[in-house]
Amino acid sequence: MVKRFCLHSRKAHSASIASGTTSAHQLAMSRSPKRQLLRRTSIALLLLLSALQRRHGGPWPSSLAAPVTDAELLSTAEQRHVQRVVWRKSMAAIAEGKMRPGKELELISALDLGTIPWSHVPRRLKDRLALPLGDRGIDSLALNLTVAVQAKDYTNGLVPLNRLATFFFLSKASPLKRFVQQLVVATTAGTRLPEDWLRWSGAQHRKYRAEELEKWRRKALKQKPPEEPSRSLKIKCERWPHQIATRMLKALQSFSG
Repeated sequence: MVKRFCLHSRKAHSASIASGTTSAHQLAMSRSPKRQLLRRTSIALLLLLSALQRRHGGPWPSSLAAPVTDAELLSTAEQRHVQRVVWRKSMAAIAEGKMRPGKELELISALDLGTIPWSHVPRRLKDRLALPLGDRGIDSLALNLTVAVQAKDYTNGLVPLNRLATFFFLSKASPLKRFVQQLVVATTAGTRLPEDWLRWSGAQHRKYRAEELEKWRRKALKQKPPEEPSRSLKIKCERWPHQIATRMLKALQSFSG
C-alpha cells in the first residue's frame, strides 16, 4: 500500500513537470530540504503504520481491540491487599530516608491521596491497558483508575510545560481516558506550574508545605518496626554459660592439684 502510494506520487509529479503545469517556484519548493524532510517523515510514518497493521491485524495492538470492562479490573479485595502492602513499604521507605526529594514527594502524595506508586500498580492492569511498565509520566494511580498523580519538586522553581505533557497524554489520550476523572499535580510549596497548564489542563494543584512533609516523616518513624538485637550481643550472651563452665573446670583442676 505504501509502495503504491509513493509510486503514484512520483508518477504524478513527473507528469506535471512534463506537461509544464508545474512552475519553477513549485519545482524549487518540492526540492527544498525542508519539504524533502517532511516527505521522508510522512513516508516513515506510513511505513510504521503499515507494519503495525501487518503485525496486529489492525491499526492498534490486539490488547486494545476490545474495550476494557469493569469486571476485568481489580476486585475490592485485591485493591485492599495491594494498598496494605504498598502502605507498609512506603512508610518504611520514608522512615528510612536517603531518598531524593522528588521520590519522597511521590510516596507521600500517594499515601495522602490514596493512590499507588506506578511501580507497584499490578502488571495485569498495565498489560490489559497496554500501558508502560516503567514510570513514563504518571507517578501514582488509583487502583480503580479514577485518579492520576504527577509529583514535581522544583524548589523555588517553575516546572516546564513539556515535563507535564506525557502525564497529560497518558491520562487523557491512552486507554486510561475512559477511567481517569481527576488529574492531580503534587508539588512542594515553592514549586510553580505554568500558567497555560493551570488554565487549560483541568488538573488540581496540590501543594505540600514543609510542615506537612515533616509530619509524614514523623508518622513513618512511629510506625517503623523496632530493630532486632545485634548479632554480636546475641553471640556474647550465648557464650556466657560456656565461659562459666570453663572457669569452674579450671578451679576444680587447681583445687585437685
